[in-house]
Amino acid sequence: MLKQILKKCEELALEFAEDFRDNLPQKELKQKILEEVQDELEYPILAHLSAQEQLQLVREYNKLENPTTFENLVISALNTDNLHNQKRKFTNDESAEVMAAYSKCASAINKDMPMFKHNLAQNIKSLFCAHPETAGKALKIYDEHFSDIDIIDNVRSCMTSNPRLVDKGFAVIHKNVNNLVLKRGESKEAKFMLSERLATAFRDLYGYYGSQSSDNVDKITENFVLLEKYIERKSQIDIQHTLLQCDSPDRLCQVKNEMLYDSFKKMEEDGRTFGEIYAGELAENKEKLEQLDFTSRVSVKIRKKSNAEEKDAAIMPNSLKYNLIHAGPEKPDEEKFKCVTNARYNMYREIKYDKPSGGLWSSLASKNDDNVGQWMEFCQRDYTAWIERKYKGSWHIVPNDDCRILEFHKLSDIRPYLFDIKHPKRQCSNEEVWDGLAEFAKTGKRRICVDYAAIAKDYDLFIIENQFPNHPLFGDLDCDSGLIMDIKKVTVKDNEEYSKFIEKEVERFGERLRGSDVDISTLKRAGDIKRNKHVMKAKFISLAKTKTTEK
Repeated sequence: MLKQILKKCEELALEFAEDFRDNLPQKELKQKILEEVQDELEYPILAHLSAQEQLQLVREYNKLENPTTFENLVISALNTDNLHNQKRKFTNDESAEVMAAYSKCASAINKDMPMFKHNLAQNIKSLFCAHPETAGKALKIYDEHFSDIDIIDNVRSCMTSNPRLVDKGFAVIHKNVNNLVLKRGESKEAKFMLSERLATAFRDLYGYYGSQSSDNVDKITENFVLLEKYIERKSQIDIQHTLLQCDSPDRLCQVKNEMLYDSFKKMEEDGRTFGEIYAGELAENKEKLEQLDFTSRVSVKIRKKSNAEEKDAAIMPNSLKYNLIHAGPEKPDEEKFKCVTNARYNMYREIKYDKPSGGLWSSLASKNDDNVGQWMEFCQRDYTAWIERKYKGSWHIVPNDDCRILEFHKLSDIRPYLFDIKHPKRQCSNEEVWDGLAEFAKTGKRRICVDYAAIAKDYDLFIIENQFPNHPLFGDLDCDSGLIMDIKKVTVKDNEEYSKFIEKEVERFGERLRGSDVDISTLKRAGDIKRNKHVMKAKFISLAKTKTTEK
């Protein structure tokens, strides 16, 4: 395959040489020819390759000892995934092979080919966005072979894909910033671009990690102090808006974010640098921070001990935890199931983002063991025409034990899966999320959307709690819903089958409980254990069998 594409490259090169020979100086001609060949390579030649064809191309390239310019050009133009869809194409081992080809290409590309390096950097990002396990390798390539302002954005994406990469990511950012300053001098354009990229990176990183770990807050803040001289003062002050959204259950995190917010706020009227202001905040709150730090460490030890004691607790199976009901005349099956995509069309053929296309919709049962779903109850109240035309029965959708389930109750549950319609190829920042939600509240226009395709990559079932009508993210959901992303991870049963099946599942759960207790973190509502009929039945079965064994 590589030979065929290289032959096409040579034909294109000859064609473009004829076109530009009389119009460009000799020293610019080769570069122009390569740029034009690259454009043709990206689309349509490489754009239509399947995942297996892309992998074949990568394997042929990896076998080469000294790749030529055209061979490097092919790999630098090989976009192995689409940043908008972020759909997984390769296994872990296969994605590692692709990243190895990108690494080899990065080391082979000449320094006088900046355009190719930029495209390669973007394609590396495209790969690790769909295959997060490659983020560490991507960061290493950026560190060893790239030095450009745009790399800051890519490195930030690496860091937010894996918290363990925070330290390494900052090291790469430091290196790039220092190289840029030495290389470009202090021109206004360079300073402005650098300032924008760094400010965006810190806003996103505070947004992602500011509510998760006080240690990460410290790492980000320390690096900000080191790099603040490269960030315009106005951009620094703007970071305070992100900190308002850093909502953490950990009191130490809360206090540190409050201190950061106050420091950035004071910069509006105080002429001192952020570092000077924040040092004063640290000194003023020293005792409070030490006490909270001590309390936090003690709490971690208690949680670890508690977890160790509860590690033998039995997990409630998904079959008992969720009762999902699909209403309709035909039994859902794999043959008719369609994969989830982000957009759908309304009756006027306009794209709508409030609900996805594909998947299998269901609703939670109106009561724990009921055969009637909330959707059917809604229709009987407000949508009787659907009942009369289409309703011929219902089906229970039972999640398997290995079904990966994501539940939505609050914004933070799906924070990594939100995008802005204005920038659909990337996750949106916290600031964009809140601006988008505020715009919806004022105008009713939906700008922040859920990336259902990305959720389908990580989960098999999406449970959506219907908090209020016309939700700014989910549109007009009429009830608590379950969107099946992978029908292979659920079992479909009619009402009679389901009743017998649940009895067996309760008994199976009772077997697990013998000599242990229920892991309450696996219950639908951990505070309502006594009200859960399945749990009480299973406990009774467990107790009866334990006594029989003792006799």
